Amino acid sequence: MGDELVALLTDDARLTMPPEPAEHRGPRPIAGFLLESHVGQDLTFLPTRANSQPALVLYLPDPSAPIRRACGLIVLTLRGNRIHTLTRFGDLGVLARFGFPRSLPRG
Repeated sequence: MGDELVALLTDDARLTMPPEPAEHRGPRPIAGFLLESHVGQDLTFLPTRANSQPALVLYLPDPSAPIRRACGLIVLTLRGNRIHTLTRFGDLGVLARFGFPRSLPRG
């Protein structure tokens, strides 16, 4: 999955997670961070739009229950057909505005 993710990103891509000060720049550092922070997890992404931009709601499996818990909203800024910026919002209160639940059945 790492090479596929790198291929989707522009050479000057960046990942931010406001309000956290951390920022990752470049396809390899971004892919490395995303893959390392979720190694071995069966991720679920549900598509949506935020401010007219493509976005994804990320769900992670709950290790102690048969559900997936929302982990955040990732808004994508595109340049052509590649991803230039990923902005991850971890405030789960925003999900209700998009009509997404905080958890999904694992299935």
